[in-house]
Amino acid sequence: MEIECVTLSKVIDEDGKSEILDREEEEKLIMMCQNGNRDAFRPLVEKHSKPIFVFILRLVGNKEDAKEIAQESFARAFKNIIHFNFGYRFSTWIYSIALNLCRDHVKKKQREKNTAEFFALYQNQNCKYNEWIEDVVDLQIEKEMLKSCLMLLKFKDRELIVLKDIMEMSYQEMKKLTNSNIPVLKMRVMRARRKLLNIIKKYKGENK
Repeated sequence: MEIECVTLSKVIDEDGKSEILDREEEEKLIMMCQNGNRDAFRPLVEKHSKPIFVFILRLVGNKEDAKEIAQESFARAFKNIIHFNFGYRFSTWIYSIALNLCRDHVKKKQREKNTAEFFALYQNQNCKYNEWIEDVVDLQIEKEMLKSCLMLLKFKDRELIVLKDIMEMSYQEMKKLTNSNIPVLKMRVMRARRKLLNIIKKYKGENK
């Protein structure tokens, strides 16, 4: 079996990104939508639907749920397009909508069903990104195994790993989505990475 272990974004899904939509073109389409042209929204959906679906899937872990949340994300974006803030890219806005819907979805699932206890995780605040990636590579993580381990993280930690290491967002982009300052985000990401690494180690130990 071929092992993929270069970066998390490669391990999880190589097809999770679409080509970048030119900002000027993007804003023109949004203004057309605001003026009542419903068809102008279609190119925005076509450009962003795939990465949004992958993003949501990595957070909720279920394809059908991810499809529903993705559809609802674009429906809400269309409904509220008149309020779009041109200080942001459309991609940032739609990710923000999707993230909030994912949070609501997970909270609802947790209320409906008692979730299993998560592994006791050791937090190492001194973990650096390069060291963490090297550890993941050394463990020879298979794609499906990493997906399974990712879903064992608490949502607040999984959210950070997906944003930073799978979607490869900058901390500045993450700041806009999470309303957290960058130093806090960096600390939370380091902790989330350490948690995931320990889950991976335990998962591999139990499945030898």
